Amino acid sequence: MSKKIPFGVQLARVINMITIAFNVVIALLLVAIAIPNFIRAAENAGKTSNPILLTVFAVIMFIAFCIPAILLIILNRALLRLKAIARVWQIVISCIFLFGFPVGTILNGIILYFMFFDKKTKAAFGS
Repeated sequence: MSKKIPFGVQLARVINMITIAFNVVIALLLVAIAIPNFIRAAENAGKTSNPILLTVFAVIMFIAFCIPAILLIILNRALLRLKAIARVWQIVISCIFLFGFPVGTILNGIILYFMFFDKKTKAAFGS
């Protein structure tokens, strides 16, 4: 029989999924908006834009926003299995994402509350 997943873990997983979606949308928007604007700026400056450089920039920006999303997907799987290391990584990632003021601060503050103070969540991870 599988363990019952506490509310704090379920909430953390939902917030992580929202963050994943947000990161992917931002990555796609950066690519969709940045490249045409760079081309237009180069044309206004009287220079020709380098398509290879723009493509490299777009790929780097896309990867930079998708890496946290991939890490959160892996973390969500570990949270579902209630692995003790998942709680530690969730705390570390939530501390980093606290700097996303104001929404990131509120959502990750909620996650940290459940990871540190909720007895059911702590007990589920064996802490």
